[in-house]
Amino acid sequence: MNGRRAAVAGLAAAFVTVAPGAAQADGAKLYATHCSVCHQAGGAGLAGVYPRLAGRGPDLARKPAGRRLMVSAGLYGMAGRLEVDGKPIMGVMPGFAQLPDAEVAEVLSYVAGLGGKPAPPFKPAEVAAVRASGRLSPTAVNALARAAPGR
Repeated sequence: MNGRRAAVAGLAAAFVTVAPGAAQADGAKLYATHCSVCHQAGGAGLAGVYPRLAGRGPDLARKPAGRRLMVSAGLYGMAGRLEVDGKPIMGVMPGFAQLPDAEVAEVLSYVAGLGGKPAPPFKPAEVAAVRASGRLSPTAVNALARAAPGR
C-alpha cells in the first residue's frame, strides 16, 4: 500500500463513528448486496457448495487468527478446497478490496453475529492493518483458512 493510500485509510478509520446498531444494519445491507447470493440469507450457505457462515463467523471472530482470516477473505477472496461441516467444498470466493475499510468492517461485524453469541465488532483500523500488511492471493487465504483453529 502506498503512503497516500495508508494516510487516507488511517484518516477514514479515525473519523468513522457509528451509533450502536447502525453498523449492524449497514452490515446487513452490505451482506445482502455482496455475500448473500452465495452464502444465502442469514449465512446458511449451501451444503457442499458455499460454506455456511452462521455459527462459524462468531467462533472465528473471537480469535486473533480467525479475525485475520475473516478480514483477509473479505478483502482478497479465497480459492481452493475447504472442508465445512464434514463436506468438501471446492470453489472460488471473490474479494472485496474495492470496498472501503469501514464497509468491510461492517459486513464482517454482521457475519460475526450470525447464528451465535456475537463477537466483538470489527473496526476499520483492523481492516486497514490487514490491508497494509500486503495483498494475499485467494489460495494463500485458503491456506490460512485450513490452518485456522475452529474454522
